[in-house]
Amino acid sequence: MAYQEIDEGLQWYYLDSTGQEFGPFPSDTMRDWFQQGHFPIGEEMLVRLPTWRNHVPLREIYADVADAFRGSPRAGGACRGAA
Repeated sequence: MAYQEIDEGLQWYYLDSTGQEFGPFPSDTMRDWFQQGHFPIGEEMLVRLPTWRNHVPLREIYADVADAFRGSPRAGGACRGAA
């Protein structure tokens, strides 16, 4: 399912390759960076929302990573990581 709009209300945190957390960043910024290749790990990138305790791979919350950071993520990853 393709999303038409980026949910700018979401704020994202991500882990870099050393395990350092960065954020929060709005969805539109994360999407731009993702599309520009700033995250070479791609669908394995670990992300979380402020209400999630744990980071989850991007592929677990977006079935098609082409839709990453558009709309709301799948609840499957969020449920495991919820605070």
